[in-house]
Amino acid sequence: MQKKLLFYNYQLLKIVEMTESLINLDQLHGLSELPFGAFSNYTSLVSLNLSEHPNLEIVSSKCFKGAWSLQNLNLGPYIKKLGFESFDECTNLSELNLSNCTSLQNLGIYAFKNAFSLQELNLGPYIKEIEFGSFYECTRLQILNLSNCTNLENISYNAFKNCYLLQEIIFPVNSKIRQIEFGTFENCTSIQILNLSN
Repeated sequence: MQKKLLFYNYQLLKIVEMTESLINLDQLHGLSELPFGAFSNYTSLVSLNLSEHPNLEIVSSKCFKGAWSLQNLNLGPYIKKLGFESFDECTNLSELNLSNCTSLQNLGIYAFKNAFSLQELNLGPYIKEIEFGSFYECTRLQILNLSNCTNLENISYNAFKNCYLLQEIIFPVNSKIRQIEFGTFENCTSIQILNLSN
């Protein structure tokens, strides 16, 4: 089995916790990066907890793409980077709290694209950039809480495009945001509260 597709198409796996007590695989011990497509197409994966794996810093591109049954996600304080389409098509992920991700600085391009069930989003204090299409077509997203994002500088193109039900956006006090790029909130036709006064 190739390292890049370490658990590809394991359709019956339901819970993954990156702790030595539960998963004791030599190829994961001390791993700093989950490889490209490692958990792609896990169609029964329900819960994912990476919070007790201190060496793990990077979730690579398409790592959990198509894990449509994923409902609970805990990235923890050690993850620094989410790759391209890392959680694309995780269509049952209804809530995403990244406020405890104290090392996470960038949300990758299309990182949570097509997370159709996502309704509420809370991001952490060290995020500097929400990249291109990070939450593209999260069509049920209603609340975007950026109040903890005190270091956020840039929200990139199409980051929240086609989030049709987005109603409220909460920006941080004393915001450092320098740029909200073209199309960031395109087709977000339900926005009712947008406070840019800070």
